Amino acid sequence: RTAPSPAVGADPEQITEANILLEAFGNAKTTRNDNSSRFGKYTRLTFDPDGNYSICGCHVDHYLLERSRVVHHMATERSYHVFYHLLESGAGRPFGLRGGIEDYRYTRNSAAISSLNDKEEFARLKDAMVKATFDEETSSNIFKGIAAVLHLGNVEFEGDADNSEVDSSTRASLEAACKLLGVNASAMASALTSNFMTPPGGQPIKLGVSVEAARGQQDTVAKTLYSRLFDYIVNFISYRLKRTGQGAASGPGEREAVIGLLDIFGFEDLAVNGFEQMFINLTNERIQHLFNSIMFERELEVYRKEGVSAMFDPCVQNLACVRLFTSPSNPPGIVKLLSESAYMKTGRDGAAFVQVLNSTFAAHENFRVCDPQQASRVSKAKGLSKFGMRGGLALDYRECFQVKHYAGTITYTVSGWTPKSIDALLPHLSEVLRSSSESYVRELFDQEEALSKSTVGEKFCAQLEALAGTLETGETLFVRCIKSNPQMVPGVVNRKEVLEQLVHGGVIAALEMRHKGLPDRMDYETFCFDYGMLEDPRFCKKDLRFRCERLLREVFGEAAERNKLYAFGRSKVFMKSQINAFLRAVIALRRRNVVKKVQRQWRIHTGTERIRKVEEAWEAFLDTERLAKTKAVDGFRTVAQALDTARRKIEPMKQLLEDMQRQFGTNVHKIAAASPADRITPLFGAVEEMRLAVERVVQRKAEAEQLLSQRLARAANASLKLSERVAEVFAECEELEEVVDKQELEACLAACAAARARLETLQNEELPELRRVGPVGVDLEAEGELCLSESEISPQAAEYLEAAAKLVTHAEELGHGVLRVRRAFQQAVQEVHGQQEDASRALEILHEPAKRCIAEGFSGIVEPVRLAWILQAEAQELLQAAKDADGYRAAVEAFVASVREAQATVERGRELLAKRDAEREARRELKKRLDALQKTLEDERASMHRAMEVQMGPTAEQGGTIRAAAAVEGLLEELAVLRGQSNDELDEWRAKVEDLARRTQSALATLHQRLSAATKERQEEFNRRMQLFNSTPDKKKGDDDILDPAAFVHQEGLGAHEDTFMEVCRLLETLKQVGVPRSGVQRCLNHFVKYSWGVAGAASLSSCSPAKTFSSPSKSNAPSVATTPAKPPLPSGSGLR
Repeated sequence: RTAPSPAVGADPEQITEANILLEAFGNAKTTRNDNSSRFGKYTRLTFDPDGNYSICGCHVDHYLLERSRVVHHMATERSYHVFYHLLESGAGRPFGLRGGIEDYRYTRNSAAISSLNDKEEFARLKDAMVKATFDEETSSNIFKGIAAVLHLGNVEFEGDADNSEVDSSTRASLEAACKLLGVNASAMASALTSNFMTPPGGQPIKLGVSVEAARGQQDTVAKTLYSRLFDYIVNFISYRLKRTGQGAASGPGEREAVIGLLDIFGFEDLAVNGFEQMFINLTNERIQHLFNSIMFERELEVYRKEGVSAMFDPCVQNLACVRLFTSPSNPPGIVKLLSESAYMKTGRDGAAFVQVLNSTFAAHENFRVCDPQQASRVSKAKGLSKFGMRGGLALDYRECFQVKHYAGTITYTVSGWTPKSIDALLPHLSEVLRSSSESYVRELFDQEEALSKSTVGEKFCAQLEALAGTLETGETLFVRCIKSNPQMVPGVVNRKEVLEQLVHGGVIAALEMRHKGLPDRMDYETFCFDYGMLEDPRFCKKDLRFRCERLLREVFGEAAERNKLYAFGRSKVFMKSQINAFLRAVIALRRRNVVKKVQRQWRIHTGTERIRKVEEAWEAFLDTERLAKTKAVDGFRTVAQALDTARRKIEPMKQLLEDMQRQFGTNVHKIAAASPADRITPLFGAVEEMRLAVERVVQRKAEAEQLLSQRLARAANASLKLSERVAEVFAECEELEEVVDKQELEACLAACAAARARLETLQNEELPELRRVGPVGVDLEAEGELCLSESEISPQAAEYLEAAAKLVTHAEELGHGVLRVRRAFQQAVQEVHGQQEDASRALEILHEPAKRCIAEGFSGIVEPVRLAWILQAEAQELLQAAKDADGYRAAVEAFVASVREAQATVERGRELLAKRDAEREARRELKKRLDALQKTLEDERASMHRAMEVQMGPTAEQGGTIRAAAAVEGLLEELAVLRGQSNDELDEWRAKVEDLARRTQSALATLHQRLSAATKERQEEFNRRMQLFNSTPDKKKGDDDILDPAAFVHQEGLGAHEDTFMEVCRLLETLKQVGVPRSGVQRCLNHFVKYSWGVAGAASLSSCSPAKTFSSPSKSNAPSVATTPAKPPLPSGSGLR
């Protein structure tokens, strides 16, 4: 603890008291911990670098308060501490709280905490609130809200499945709660017993709700009110403890020192794991990923950066498990799917939500589909079947899914997850609270509309990633809390459970990494600075790495380097821990020897050697005396004698030295000359004898205490085993209560109670007292090794155990008489037990196909399997009860018959699965066929477009080609629609696909025919027109017989292009006038035609022409569309467009 700086406003005591305050409102008793945190907390402590690093601020962020604990808890647990503090202390009377814990529904059936006094804790809570600067009004408002929650929990409802109203007998509780909240009781009663539905485009319609729904809304208001109060307390603390004053950082450039403390809930696997446990375990999974990243990935990065090969395997990564929950898409994770379900009008929950998870994540490496077998096993392992009907499974596989976490596979039960995902109250409920006359209530619920825009899961995942980002930016240290035993008994270690926690938490893997790797590393400069004293002075001026390599190889040899005891990186040396420890020990020894030599020579030089010897002897005496007193051995005879002897020798010389110092002052030479050397020399001998005597007794006492601790630990473990034996007898007697003699049963139960009481006294009082007293009756002053048996080190422990064991044995003997019915039962059922085992093995075989049926949604197939597991559980329960032989025979017979039915049903399921697989394969083939059709149509469409670009001008086939092209486009559109119908009946979809394929083939054939005809027509037309250029002029005809150009164009049906052709004619006339030969013009025109229509096209068109200029290639009949090259634009000055 440090004092607050005068420049800042944060008091460390306030921070401590604030933590106590948060524990009262956010902690509760669970089956594993009497003070378990039911929320996550990240405390950010700020220190002032300019104020001697004094605490100058504190900020608290909290995560996922367990709301459900407000309204429900198991009989072995409690709700939040503050409820019990308020009731047991009597401080709730001003708020209308009368009676005790059992008088309120939310605190009824709570377990007691023997080590906790609620009345005293409330006084401590009030003091903490004062020290945390909560004024009286604020504190009163908080307790008003807490009392209102308790009153609200006592409201009951009456009605039917459609309408409900507040029970008149509990109207007073409702009015008390509403008075504390400042709201109208009638308005609250109406809101709790109604809901609103808004039709599309209409006004909200008020609807009545069932009794169960009204109770659900009542619990929702209570949970939300408590959660808002807790949020207010955390925000108030952060505001009051924030960094203030001159030490506050005013901008990003200011210096600031921060320590963040994350206190997160531990990994949980409860009897029934619900909504809160999923997010708790997700948090631990994410923090474990951070631990792996820091401990392993960053370690590997150091090795890679330095060019040193790592000698350890990286830890198994769990990022896939984190993404299973948090992935936003492709596919969306569990949290995202849950948020989508919460936004649905019907609210997908329970089995419907689990079915979505099964179909989405069936193949995920961390997801497990929960089947009846798994549900049965989990129920049995957790003893859940005892809470339901006989033989019934407490877990319904249809509402369960399993996740393989880093700490093991956890079964989650989906029940009421959708309403829990909604962070805000329904509008009509929040409206009542926002209309409160109390300002603190209005303030608590003024953000309901904003809170309704995102779910609890979405907010939590965002908080979790922000927290992980914060932790990754700094230097992170991990503290693993290990639970030593599930019984919460002091001094007992359950080795199996402790080892499991160490393995699952990654601690063992981290230790293995250090053992296999080179955990100690230093840069070469630091190494040479620390260990330069050990090297040859001739090499002090050499390169740093050379000096490091030479020193290590000279001390440890090159064999150590080959054995990977050390390695040299680019800028650092890597070493095993023993290498670095040895070097440090050698350096320390050498420095100590050097220092002693220097000190001795200096004392001789200055004449203080004798003075210092006396002072050192006296200091050694005082140190040894303190050791004897600290270890409580100063009362032993040999120790007292040794101390007295040493004192009589050393104290006179110390007194003489002080007298001479008073006489001669600081003249050390006169003091040294007057000091008798013959009396100084024996001083260290006396000191050594005293030290040896004290250390011998201290060491023997430590050995005795260690033996005692081991003996008491074994005694504690033995007492736990005795407790288990008593519990087994007690449970068996209770199970046989209906079929055994009442007097014998009462005697047996009384004996069990006596044994239990004796064992509790042994565990909680006698063994701790023996530990406190320490070894008794042990000769700690004897010479030699301490050789003691268990009876010698603690005879009382053996006596206590023997007395408890006698009581346990007596209870077992009485139980043996009571269990005659069970022994008779065992003899009677031997004939059918083999049938049960055979049927169980047959049922085990159905596990995998049943799981596949669940994933495929064949719930009807799995139902007989589920019934078989229920009957198996019933038969097993009767077998364990061992008191109804006829009932057991009937149960086994029913079980065997159900297994036969399940086998037949699963066989049908296999056929359905095979059919489903075949159908899925057929759909895949049909999709491939559609893909092929689509590619063919798209290719033909591209070819068709190129061909139509070539075909300029009207032809007889032009209209047909366009219609064929339109048909191709229509087929592509029809194909897209057909893809969307892939979930239709297979036969119907196959017929549509085949019909489309036939019509596609027909359409393409028609298209090819049209294109071929159009191409042929173009070829003929082109050849005919080329005769105009290639034929010799008819000498017999005169020029007058030749049509003028415009008339010829119209004759050829090209009148629409008259202007273009007339421009060509004028250009030809110009060429003639300037003397260009006709043959040259003709060759150029031939080339232009080839250039525009393509070589192959032009050749094809001229294949019938006798002109030498247009000689046709061998493949003249190939469609021009397939060989048309891309054409660059014509020169801008050509005059052709």
